Amino acid sequence: MYCEKHHLFQKQDKVILAVSGGADSVYLVHIMKELAKEWMLSLVMVHINHGIRGAEADRDEVFCRQLAQKYDIPFRAFHGDIPSLAKEKHMSEEEAARWYRYQCLEEYRAQLGFDKIAVAHHQNDQAETVLFQILRGSSLRGAGGIRPKRGVIVRPLLDLGRQEIEEGLMDCGQQWCEDSTNQEIVYSRNQIRHEILPKIEQEIVPGATQHLAKLAEQLQEVFSYLEKETQNAWNEIIKKQNDGLEMQAKQFCSLHPVLQKELILQMIEEVSGSRKDITRTHIEACCRLAAGETGKRIALPYGIHMGKDYELVWMRQETKNNIHSITDKKSLPSDRNEGFCWNLTEQNGKEYVLENSRREKIHVCLEKLSIRADEEAKRKEVRKNSCTKWFDYAKINSTLEFRHPKQGDYFLIQGGKKKKLGRFLIDRKVAKEDREKLWVLAMGSHILWIPELDRVSTGFYVEEHTVSVLQARYQKESNV
Repeated sequence: MYCEKHHLFQKQDKVILAVSGGADSVYLVHIMKELAKEWMLSLVMVHINHGIRGAEADRDEVFCRQLAQKYDIPFRAFHGDIPSLAKEKHMSEEEAARWYRYQCLEEYRAQLGFDKIAVAHHQNDQAETVLFQILRGSSLRGAGGIRPKRGVIVRPLLDLGRQEIEEGLMDCGQQWCEDSTNQEIVYSRNQIRHEILPKIEQEIVPGATQHLAKLAEQLQEVFSYLEKETQNAWNEIIKKQNDGLEMQAKQFCSLHPVLQKELILQMIEEVSGSRKDITRTHIEACCRLAAGETGKRIALPYGIHMGKDYELVWMRQETKNNIHSITDKKSLPSDRNEGFCWNLTEQNGKEYVLENSRREKIHVCLEKLSIRADEEAKRKEVRKNSCTKWFDYAKINSTLEFRHPKQGDYFLIQGGKKKKLGRFLIDRKVAKEDREKLWVLAMGSHILWIPELDRVSTGFYVEEHTVSVLQARYQKESNV
């Protein structure tokens, strides 16, 4: 059985079922109700109304609620405004809907203390994903498509085709809803679904959908094996040090090139906690360094540096003690009246205390606040205040960090134009050695705030419609 093969469930798991009302998710409910008897599972149905399709979306919600009653499963609906969210986050509606959907599912799972979230991806979804990834130039890992299990997300239907699912529902007399947006070719995935794959199936390779899904499964097996081999190589040659990782160049270079690249990627993730912005160019540069001359150094994303000293190759986050992750938006308080501070120097401390090159202590406190539209005077007062700043909370859509400047940093000036941070600091006649030790509040390469120079990016200005802000209070004292 597919679920057993991929270890999707354990006895007495508590599972949230993501149900849209379409054939695939309705069949998911049908199958999971049967599995619940065998596995003693606890089930809850969740429906996400994206606020896109008006009366049709309301129809789907009513249908799902009635389906839950039929199967005697507790039900919860969430309502969003995806068009507005897409504009706010500068995403397509398709991307924003996916982000909102998984956000709701995970928050509700955590609230209930449930174990898994079951979603209804099937074989056709897998084929579409693989083809899309190949066409967009993804890596082999990306071409592996959708995994049967990712964290708490499980996909019990991934081995079934759309036709099998619809025939199964018809056999048991169960209806489902059709989503009109699934027919709209404006969505890239729908173009693959309704035009490209059918044409391939009909005119080029019958059974292409199954072949693509099988390719994904084979690639996943390959990478499962590769992960084990990478871990074996890691255990053999990588040594942890207080400030990073190191290895012997000769041992590294004796590995197969594929293993070398996987090992470098794992090293970067171990040192920085992320691999998101790491490209093939970064990986290849690291491999060349390990095989090259002694004394070489390269800089990587996340403040990582890699170097070679004789036969020793090392990797560390040079500014690790000076880059302090604050939070991403998901973990910010949801209650508008609730404040929250993040300590940047010691995880269990009560305030941030940073220190610059002149041994001045900088105290910083961040807090989420709600504001009313009629507080115009207060908005103007804060904008002029060099020690307190407000940033539009809705515009913060990624991890923030206090760190020192790095190449590629910028902020926005009037008119929405980009200003390179390096050029700004030169214009302000900030000495080079002082530039490297300035503190900035950044979201990726976008600088929100330079406290010591009282500079704020216009991209996070509070506007008339702003309802919540991230308040930053800054105080400097001399450490004599």
